Amino acid sequence: MGDEVESRGAADEMLRQARDRDTAAADPAALATDAAEALVASGVAFRDAHEQIAAQVRAGTFEPPQAGPRAAPGPGGAVAAIAARVRWSA
Repeated sequence: MGDEVESRGAADEMLRQARDRDTAAADPAALATDAAEALVASGVAFRDAHEQIAAQVRAGTFEPPQAGPRAAPGPGGAVAAIAARVRWSA
């Protein structure tokens, strides 16, 4: 019975964390960093981009960018590099 209670506790914690992530995602200001990064990618200086977005968030006029595909975090090509290393070390 102890394992069942422990498993239930772990499941409850996972659900709570998922709910917290969903709540944060529902806040448009959570996408402010993405908006600033998009400005930087388009050539706006880093400091200027973040100041522009911060001013919009403070004024309540921030409109989040359209959601699109996001790159996985971490260095690009990591999987291929690991696979190549595994081939050479075998």
